[in-house]
This record gives sequence, C-alpha cells and structure tokens, in this order.
Amino acid sequence: MTRAALRSLAVLTLIALAACADSAPTGTSQPTTTTGDTPVSSTTTATTAPPGTTTIRPPEPEGAIVGVQPADGNRVVSGSGRVPAVSPIDVPLPGIPAWVVGVTDGEAAGWVVALENGETVTVAWRSGQAVVETTPLRLAPLQPPRAIATSQGPLPVAPVHPTGSPTTEGLTVGEDSWHVTGDTRLWANLDGADSLVTEGVLTDTRLVASQTGLLALLTDPTDRYPHGVLGDIVEAGGFAVVDRDTATRFTLPEPTVIEGLSPMWVDADGDGVEEILVTLADREGGARLALFDAGGTLISEGPSFDQGFRWRHQIGAAPLGPNGEYEIVSVATPHLGGVVEFSRLGEGTLELVASVPGLTSHVLGSRVIDLALIADADGDGLLEVVAPTQDLTEIGAARRTADGAEIAWVVPMGGRLCTNLFAVDVAGSLWMAGGRDDGVLRIWPGR
Repeated sequence: MTRAALRSLAVLTLIALAACADSAPTGTSQPTTTTGDTPVSSTTTATTAPPGTTTIRPPEPEGAIVGVQPADGNRVVSGSGRVPAVSPIDVPLPGIPAWVVGVTDGEAAGWVVALENGETVTVAWRSGQAVVETTPLRLAPLQPPRAIATSQGPLPVAPVHPTGSPTTEGLTVGEDSWHVTGDTRLWANLDGADSLVTEGVLTDTRLVASQTGLLALLTDPTDRYPHGVLGDIVEAGGFAVVDRDTATRFTLPEPTVIEGLSPMWVDADGDGVEEILVTLADREGGARLALFDAGGTLISEGPSFDQGFRWRHQIGAAPLGPNGEYEIVSVATPHLGGVVEFSRLGEGTLELVASVPGLTSHVLGSRVIDLALIADADGDGLLEVVAPTQDLTEIGAARRTADGAEIAWVVPMGGRLCTNLFAVDVAGSLWMAGGRDDGVLRIWPGR
C-alpha cells in the first residue's frame, strides 16, 4: 500500500472513531447561591454520565490529540527556541491558511494546516525538508483543526463529534471528550456513551480543563454588550464548571459580560489550586481581567478602561517577572494599537506592574484568539510574550525587565500573518510556525 493510501486510511479511521449518536437529555436542577465581591447565581445540573472517577486522565506524551490551544487555555509553551537567529523556512501551500496546529514525533515538528475553505494539508519534516500533502478530511470553512502525531507523520483528526459546532474545537482528554452543538448544548462522551451536560452555552466557547479534572466554559449568551470584536455581538453572561457528574453554572449580574471565547485555568497565587481567568466587560468600564475560584466566587479584578467598548485580551500566565514572579499577560486595545500588559495578584486586586506597546494579539471580528503565546523563543532561558506587530508583518517578543518591560526583538514574517501562531516543544527544542495570506506557512525550526 502506498504512503498516500496509508495516510488516507488513517484519516478515515479517525473520522469513523469520532462518529457516535446523541442520547436523550436527562438530569435535574437545584439552585444554589455563591457569595463574593461580585455575586453570581449558580445552578448545578447532574449529567447522565455513568459513575466513575472525577479526575480527567492527562494526555499521553505521545499520540495525544492536539488542538489550537493548550487544554487549560493558558498559552504557555515549554522548550527553548532560536527564533531571532534561525533562518525561517517558507512552505508554499495549496491555498490560504486559516489555522495551524503542530505536533511532534520526538525528532521534529509536523504541522496540520486548515485552509480557509476547510481543506486540510499536512507539512511533515523529512530528511531536512518540508513535505506538503493533502488529506481527505475537510472541515467547515474556518473551523479549528486538531492534529495527532502518527508513524505516518502528522495527521488531522476529525471534529470531536459530527454534530459539534463548527466555530469551536471540542475537547478530548484521554478517552473522554466534550463538544458543543449549534443549539447551545454541551455534550460529553464518557466511557463510550453520550450524555447531555448542560444547555445555554456559547456555540463558539472554548472548553478548558484544569489539572484536577474540572472543565470550564462560557455560558448564558447575551447581546447586552454589543461590542462585536470576536465574530458576533453575542457574549457570555456567565460560565460553567463541569466534572464527570455535575455541571454548575454561574450567572453574572447585569450589565456585566465575559468578553472572550476561552476561560483559562491559572494558579495565580501559587497555592497549587487553579483559578479561572476571564475578561469582564460592560458599557461603563470596558474590559478588565478577573479571577474566580472554581466555586464561582470572584477573587480579584484588574483595572478597567473607564469607558466601554475597549477590549483587553487575556493571553496567559507564567513566571515572567524579573525575579521569576508569576504574572498574567494581557494585550490592551489590540485593535487600536496593542499594549502588552503584565499583572500580578495582590490583596484582592490584579495589579498592573508593567506594560509595553508595539504588539497585537487579535484581528477585529475574528474568532482566532491565538496570535500570541508565551515561550522562551530565543533560547536565553527567559520567557517572552511572542506576538505580531500591529500590521501583522513582523513577530516580536515582549520581555519583563527590572524596571518595566521592553520589546526584546522583532523578526520579519515575510508577508502578513493570517493564522494563529503555534509553537511545539520537540525534545526541549522549540519550533514555531504561522501562516501568511499569500498561501505560505513560515516555520522557525528548532535546533
């Protein structure tokens, strides 16, 4: 059998494994309340999942399915790169790319690229060269892809479920999976059986998993804050925390919304317990970062803009401070002239400790919220925030310093970035790639 035939068979097998039938929704609701600086109302719903452990199995280091963002939503990548020093490799593609996902076979990075029209291609690294091959898997236009490393190279993986919303990924962790449908429902597939988890979720929310087995996602669609920077004017009026047995939803008081697509699990206070990071917004104050615990209690908020319709894009959290302090990264007003911000958890507040202009993280109206990442992309042992410049023609790095922050370096994109940036740790070596609007994948290889 030819290599192309083997690849086609592997893709079709993955598609077949993804198919399963819906089950009838069941469950009961019980209202509870949660107190905090910003009260939220909560509803806990039992799922139809069979009994079992509430701890989600972590992905295996080899053969794990990879999506466009880390499972916890925190865009931090391990490994050491050499982006400013290495000569990038430009790989022509058979169309305009929309998304890039990378995987590793332990020796090199391979890439799955979803084109604007939904076609998927793979870019494998063989004998020092990039080899492009088309695959039989076709996604909905602009649908985020998933990828897996196989003995035949990188392969795209079919969506989590054939009824899943095309504006989000779904999530697979171990043998369990969750997906959102276009009718605002969250479903789980646990131990091979489908179960309705909860209703009233955003159809473009990202699903994120904590280290202890909890899922978080955005709920309660509302148009009460019609900023419309993320693809539509619908934002979240709350969020949900889900385990294998129950889903607890927390509803924010009006006029506040969560302006974003993905919550994020971070351990901001270093106590070993992760919190949920979101971006709150309203017409009076615009957007500000906020931390909630898994029980729905507001822990802290950051500064707002004191005016509506100004966005703050959360990127991730890591030991970025000059002495290794844990800091949260956001980009303020990415559409008006981006400013990279570094914040720390203080006494009930998220304190802005440093900022530097010059990089952006989002294109107005796009659902691609993955233009920036956190990594040691230059190999100096320090983490940087890697993101494009405002015109998307260069990639730069914002780094903390003893007295603030600086743009440490900038490299050319060779054209205009039109996809997410994706980095892969290959045995400690960081590879990074992004797609251009001239139909080229630019790769910065590792050592």
